[in-house]
Amino acid sequence: NIIDYSITYDLNNGSLEEGKNNPTSYNVESDNITLENPSKKGYTFTGWSGTGLNGLTTTVTIPSGSIENRNYVANYSANENTKYTVIHKYQNYDLTSYTEDKEVLTGKTDTSVTPAFKSVYGFNDPESTQTINVDGDEKAEVTYIYTRKNFNFEITDRTYIDEDVTTANNSYLYETSITIKAVDRPGYSFEWSDGDKNLERTFDLTDNTSLSTVYTPNTNTKYRVEHYKMKFAEGDYELAAYQNLEGTTDAPITPTVNEYEGFTSPAAQSTTIAGTGDRVVKYYYVRKQVNVTVNNPENVVEGNVSGKYYYDQEITL
Repeated sequence: NIIDYSITYDLNNGSLEEGKNNPTSYNVESDNITLENPSKKGYTFTGWSGTGLNGLTTTVTIPSGSIENRNYVANYSANENTKYTVIHKYQNYDLTSYTEDKEVLTGKTDTSVTPAFKSVYGFNDPESTQTINVDGDEKAEVTYIYTRKNFNFEITDRTYIDEDVTTANNSYLYETSITIKAVDRPGYSFEWSDGDKNLERTFDLTDNTSLSTVYTPNTNTKYRVEHYKMKFAEGDYELAAYQNLEGTTDAPITPTVNEYEGFTSPAAQSTTIAGTGDRVVKYYYVRKQVNVTVNNPENVVEGNVSGKYYYDQEITL
């Protein structure tokens, strides 16, 4: 009787190509048997070890006429370039959706890896890293979620700010649209503390931002001083002289009072130069009165008689 001998295999979690197989028995009359080599995801087949083999052998042939039971073990080396995926998800402004950035990296099969964060300005890194096994099927995956940062916005002095338009002082998400508008002040040049000269502008908030308004008074703002002399009736004045002057907006001024013979000068006035350039200081000079006495008025046949008269008033006798 012909004796059948067994052939057993340990594929070490590998497998043969579909449609191929290795015999599990043979006898002395069997033809030469060359083993089909297995494969394993993430690994490279390095050879068989087992019955009758010295070291790892990639091509094993059982010659015809062989006898004895046989056992073979498949051996592999882990690939160094097995792929795994790291997904970086950055929170969008709506706080519900995310923008993904996928990285396909490589490592040694069945080793542990701890992928690094991919930090992006304006986003918080995840609280901790993750460690995964590099699977031979290249399906290993890590997901890191990055939350959107908040930044502070403020205008330090809002005295001259259009509150109907300007964003309130507060904390806002990274890339929030900020609108600012300063009030135009006549007689001043303007810029923001960051050097921008536009009264109104919009920008995305990308850092803690503190702004202030900078108003510089013009030094050539116009103002006028007018001097009025009283005519010959109380409350009736006429312009006698004027001065068109220039100075610094909102600076205090005390224009000089003129002296006119026969008139009482007013007290000096103190005020400021209006940025609109329409400040007018008016001085009113009261005409003095003098006493006229006519001796022997009975001899005056026509004209005024004794009494009080304004300086420079014409008297006919």
